[in-house]
Amino acid sequence: MVGFDYKAGWKGLGSAVAILMLLAACSTAEAPGRETTDDRHSAASPSASANGGMDASNAPEVSASPKGKSEGEQPVASIPEKDVYLYAETEKTAVLAVGEARQTMNWTYSTVRGVMPALSLGDYDHDGDDELAVVLELGSGTGLLIDELHVVELMGTATGASGERPFADHVFQEEDYLAQLGDAFSFEKVDKDGKWFGEIAIGDRTYEVDLEAFVREHGADAIGEELGYGAIVYFRTEDEGLTFQAAVGLRIDGFAEPQYVGNITASVSYDAGKFKLGNFAFAAE
Repeated sequence: MVGFDYKAGWKGLGSAVAILMLLAACSTAEAPGRETTDDRHSAASPSASANGGMDASNAPEVSASPKGKSEGEQPVASIPEKDVYLYAETEKTAVLAVGEARQTMNWTYSTVRGVMPALSLGDYDHDGDDELAVVLELGSGTGLLIDELHVVELMGTATGASGERPFADHVFQEEDYLAQLGDAFSFEKVDKDGKWFGEIAIGDRTYEVDLEAFVREHGADAIGEELGYGAIVYFRTEDEGLTFQAAVGLRIDGFAEPQYVGNITASVSYDAGKFKLGNFAFAAE
């Protein structure tokens, strides 16, 4: 069973992917120096539920397929100039091919909307060797969009090896990034001369959100003391590195979903299989 905790976000997401897929099928709402294919997300707002990605039918033509693949077979995502290709295998597995190395990955690589993975090569741990960042959309629907970030160490490609497991796949676990997000900020309702505001404190900065419209409609007491988050989460691969974004909203009595007021963004650093959020900031909707 999936439970939403307004402080920690959605719990047990791994077991909820099927539910997210079903919700997506019932929804028509749209969400909001490196080699990359990441054009899946434009600037997003919490009112959106998904952004467009590369459909397999629009994948680039390849004149020479990696070893073990048929001539002209279409990848679901690729960086052709770096000889990086991702091919469909089963519904929940895909074959990653980098040069002569290849490996079956246990990735849910496609949603019912046909949003394909985003691939990006970069030296994310600053060790002198490139890693492959992969962003997968696990599912989307009304009020829901969950991305998943992987960083793949390309261990077997340095010498052209094609061993049985040439790649090491590391995923930024949901419970990990939600815990880091929850530790990064605090929220407080404040009455200033009869006008209500919400103060979001991140480090030494405090961001102010006007709550007057919510108070007029629902009353100050109906607004919870903690913000809700975790139902809309984006990861992106950008020139400056990996980034994270989560929609945050007010917890109001009688509403199952947060009433979104903005986004918290952060940079994502990676080292030795570990991920860390930093440089947090808030932007009002």
